[in-house]
Amino acid sequence: MLVWIPWLWLGCSVSTAPLGDVWGPVTETSGPTVGPSDPSTEDTSTPGTDGTDTGETGDASTSDTGTLATTTDPDATDLPYVPDDPATLPKGLAWIRTERPFVSGLTVNLGAPPAAEVDRYYGDFHATATHLWSTGVPDEVAGWEAAQHPDFRWVSWTDKDGVNPITGVGVGDVPVAAGRIGYQIFDEPRTLAEVDEMQVGVDRVRSLDPDALVLFNFGNPDDGLSPRTLFEYAIVASDPDVIAYDYYSDDHGEYERAGLVRDLGLQYDKPYWRYIDSYGDHTRPEPDLEDLRWSALLGLVYGYSGHTWFLYQTDAPTAEVVYTTLFDTTGEWSQSPNPQFDAVAELNQELESYADTINMLTSTAVTYEPMSVLYMPNDHVPFRPGTGGDPYMVSAVSQNLSGIATQEWSMGFFVDDHDETYVMVLNANHPSASFPLYRPSGDLRLTLDFGSAPPSVDRTVVERFDPDTGSVVPEPLTWLGGTEAALDVTLDAGDVLLFKYATGAPFARRP
Repeated sequence: MLVWIPWLWLGCSVSTAPLGDVWGPVTETSGPTVGPSDPSTEDTSTPGTDGTDTGETGDASTSDTGTLATTTDPDATDLPYVPDDPATLPKGLAWIRTERPFVSGLTVNLGAPPAAEVDRYYGDFHATATHLWSTGVPDEVAGWEAAQHPDFRWVSWTDKDGVNPITGVGVGDVPVAAGRIGYQIFDEPRTLAEVDEMQVGVDRVRSLDPDALVLFNFGNPDDGLSPRTLFEYAIVASDPDVIAYDYYSDDHGEYERAGLVRDLGLQYDKPYWRYIDSYGDHTRPEPDLEDLRWSALLGLVYGYSGHTWFLYQTDAPTAEVVYTTLFDTTGEWSQSPNPQFDAVAELNQELESYADTINMLTSTAVTYEPMSVLYMPNDHVPFRPGTGGDPYMVSAVSQNLSGIATQEWSMGFFVDDHDETYVMVLNANHPSASFPLYRPSGDLRLTLDFGSAPPSVDRTVVERFDPDTGSVVPEPLTWLGGTEAALDVTLDAGDVLLFKYATGAPFARRP
C-alpha cells in the first residue's frame, strides 16, 4: 500500500538564498552597435540635423522643415503574419506555435468539479487549460470532461514512473480524455538520481500516449548541486518537450531563475513555462495586486509561453502550502472568490493576449536597468546599443526622478521568423520587492537612432500592441534632431509595453 504523500514536496521552492555565479549570461549582445550615422550615407527621408524642430510629425513631403518622415504603407500591417512551418520545429515549440496559449491555475485533490465551477474557471477566471494534480487521472479529469466546456484542455501530474500513487492509475491504463495536452512527470527533482528515476515515466508516456507533451518542472536542487547542472542534466537525459520552473520570489531571485530556465530553453529548443505565486503559508505577506501583476507579466519579458498560478484551489494544505490567495476559504469548489481572484482573472486575459504574439517570437536578450549598478540581478546586464540585435535603440533612461525616488526596468528583446525586432518593457517596481523599490508609476525614455534605417522604416511611430483589444496601434515618437527620435514610456508598477518598429511588415500573431 502506497503511503507516500506528494504534498511533502509539491511546488514549495520559496528561496531567498543567493544563486551564485554558476549560471551563464542572460543577455546576448550579438547585434550591431548602433551610433550616429555617417552623414554621407544618411537616408534622405530623415530630418535634418540643425536641431531646431519641436517634434511634430508629418509625411515625406515635409521633411525639409525638420519633421520626421512617414514612409511605411499604412495597410501593410493588416497583412496576416506567416510563421515558419511548425512541422520543421521540435514537438514542444510546434505545439506553442499552433495551439491556444497555456494559462492555468493548479487544482489539487478537489475531486470532480460541478459544471458551474468549470464554467467559473474558464469563464470568470479566464484560464485556457486545466492543471490537475494527485487525483487528476482518472477521477478529476473525467469530472472536468463531463462538464462539456468547449475550452476544456488539461495537463495532469504523475509520479516518477508515470503512475498516480493515490489512484493507482497510470498513463495508458484508461482511455485518454478529450483535450489532453500532456503530463508533468514528478515535480522539482532535487538530485540526479531522481532525474534518472523519472525516465520510467517519460518512457511510459511516449510508449502509451505518444502524442502527449512531456513536462518537467524544476525547483531547487540539493545542496552542492547547482541549478544549472541539475536542470541541464534532466534536459539532456530525458529530452522533455516542455521545461518549467517555480521559485516564488518577490526579488531578484525570480529574475535569476527566469533567466536560467530561459537560457536552457533557447539552448535546447524547448518552450519554457513557469508557475506564478498565488499561495499563502502564514509566514509571508499575501501578494499585493501590483505584485501579482509584476509576477505574472515578468515571464513574458523572458519569452515564457506557458503560465500556471500556484495555486487555484486545494483541499490538501500542509505546513508549506496552507491556502490559495484567490479565494476566501481553501478546500472546497464552491468558495467565494476575492479581489485577488478578480485581478488574476484580468491578468489571465492579458497573458493570453500577449502570448499570442510572444509565443510566435524568439527571445534574443533580456536586460535589467537597476537604480544602481550595485543592485543588479546575477547574470544580468543593463541595456547597451546592439543588445539582442536591436538595430535602432541607443539608450534607455528613467525620467522624472527626484529626491530619493527609485525606478528599475527590465527589457526583453525578440525577433520573429522574418527577423523583425520586438521589445517588451517591464516596470520592475512592485510593493513587495525586498529593497524599498516602489512608485505607483514610472517614466522611461528610449532613444532611437534611425540613421541606418532603410526608407521603408517609419520614423514617426512604433507599433504598440494593445492587449485589451488585441490590436496593433501606432505609438508616436518625439523627434530629437538629426536621425534620433524618442519613445516616451509611462507604465504603472508591474506593467509592460510591447512594440515593434514600423517597417511595414506584419505584427506577429498566432494564426
